[in-house]
Amino acid sequence: MRIFAVVNVLHRMREVLEAGRHDPASLVHGLASLVPGVFCSFSELDLPTRRQLSYRDNYGGPLEMTPDDPYWRLPSAPHLSAPGGRIP
Repeated sequence: MRIFAVVNVLHRMREVLEAGRHDPASLVHGLASLVPGVFCSFSELDLPTRRQLSYRDNYGGPLEMTPDDPYWRLPSAPHLSAPGGRIP
């Protein structure tokens, strides 16, 4: 019986990922639907210019960040500031 549950979850994950290729918002909502009650978000940031390029979450709320937002004062992980976002 457990194998069917695992196969069902894997099938659902594949559907979520396929839908996300065409619509990033559906990816966020789909991932959140796999585990009910979980907050899921995706943010694309331009670190050198301190700009938020996009933001999606499963509650639909906007997140507006400005260059003087306290977030930018947090230390960045090394891979976030490396060229191409790669871990040096």
